Amino acid sequence: MAQNFTASSKQHVFMKKLVRHQEMMTYSYAACLGAVTLRIYMPLSILLPYEYDLVYNFAAWLSWLVNLAIAYGVNRARQRHGQFATT
Repeated sequence: MAQNFTASSKQHVFMKKLVRHQEMMTYSYAACLGAVTLRIYMPLSILLPYEYDLVYNFAAWLSWLVNLAIAYGVNRARQRHGQFATT
């Protein structure tokens, strides 16, 4: 998933669409950070009374979804406040 965001970002920078490039790099960073988030979630899953496989699958999806939702919020805030590159 992160590769798709990174490849898209690369295309946008070549087309001189820097705002879209910054947005896609934010999503790429969030997707890559999903692995770190998963490693934070898994030790906490020991406290749950469910099977490991079920918790792992749920935590894996949740680590991406939460990070991408935060990235979306960051991009929206940047748009509202005009904090993207102008050139």
